[in-house]
Amino acid sequence: MSVDDYLQQMLALQPPGDALPTDLESDWALLLKALAEEFARADAMIEQLTTEILPSKTSALLPEYEEMLALPDLCTFDYLALEERVKAVHARFTASGGSNNKYWIDMAAAFGFTITIDSFLHIWRVYAPGQAQMAVAGAAVAGDPIREWGAEAVMECTFKKLGQSHARVDFAYT
Repeated sequence: MSVDDYLQQMLALQPPGDALPTDLESDWALLLKALAEEFARADAMIEQLTTEILPSKTSALLPEYEEMLALPDLCTFDYLALEERVKAVHARFTASGGSNNKYWIDMAAAFGFTITIDSFLHIWRVYAPGQAQMAVAGAAVAGDPIREWGAEAVMECTFKKLGQSHARVDFAYT
């Protein structure tokens, strides 16, 4: 509901009489309008929270999801961008475990990657799109990393962390 909708509803629900004026310029109506603005803001927040329920679309509830899923961990870093943090939450939330190629392809899709896997005995070769972000002279400052992988690094760490202990996983970025 809009601010005007809430204001009209509150004015219509007040008791009749001269004590509470219905004139929109009165102090009483201005007070009700301030309350109506808060009701409309809360209404909009509730509407936003209906989409926030999905881990893949969250932003306001991201800290709660991260706490619930024990993130950040060794694979997800504090300095990840919001989009990469959401992808990590979605991947962890939807992870069900598995050792077949489909499981790992679905896991990569949760990170936003389309991958292919070649496997031979206990060696897996994962082909994924990706490119390192390189520091640029003049734009980078002291303390900036020389090279960052972003979501690719999170995906690679997660694969190695959740993979079979006897298997070797190699990544090839294209």
